[in-house]
Amino acid sequence: MGELMPSDAAADGTWKPRGAIPPALRSFGKYPKTEPWWPGDLILTREIAPDRVSAAISTAQRSGGYSPLDSRWTHAAVYLGDGQHICEATFHSIISGGNVVFTPLWNYCGSHGLRVRRSSLVTDKETGWRLAMYALTHMGKKYDRGNAIYIGVQAYKGQGFWKNDLKVKINRRALICSTLYSDAHAMATEKPLGEANGLCVPAFLSQCARFTEVESAWLSIE
Repeated sequence: MGELMPSDAAADGTWKPRGAIPPALRSFGKYPKTEPWWPGDLILTREIAPDRVSAAISTAQRSGGYSPLDSRWTHAAVYLGDGQHICEATFHSIISGGNVVFTPLWNYCGSHGLRVRRSSLVTDKETGWRLAMYALTHMGKKYDRGNAIYIGVQAYKGQGFWKNDLKVKINRRALICSTLYSDAHAMATEKPLGEANGLCVPAFLSQCARFTEVESAWLSIE
């Protein structure tokens, strides 16, 4: 499946930070080799030790009809092409919710499995740059916790993602992680990914046949 796990050995080569980096990253000692990645590539992540939110997302995706292998991917982000940053809709808490933010890639090094995929509709870096740019236009929008909770409840009730009559509450002022990617993809390519009911979850992005895997490896940190 092309996933990059914290326990994987570093490949030949080193990564030299542009400046100071978190002590936890330096202690981990590895950073992704981003040269094969394009702006606009899809980044999927899964926690090595899932918290309650990640475990709930995984369970809801399985209950909704996705395979365990795809359901374990619980978060999606857009790679921005600079070797260091992603754009993501991230959840903080039930009380504070979350936002679409600009995040260092190293936040996911050491604690998560990583997987990089590229849509077959992103045929050149120019299209990838457009996808990344469109993702950034959503900066500051709220994380759509209401819809995330609604989707989870429907899945637990047996309202599978395959059902054509599954009702999805669309909120154009808020996004979840996977709809941030799917919306930016639609704007950049002028074509939808084909998700059922217009509903995109990380497990869908994991199994979607429109994507190919992108080479991923660790580099040692200088």
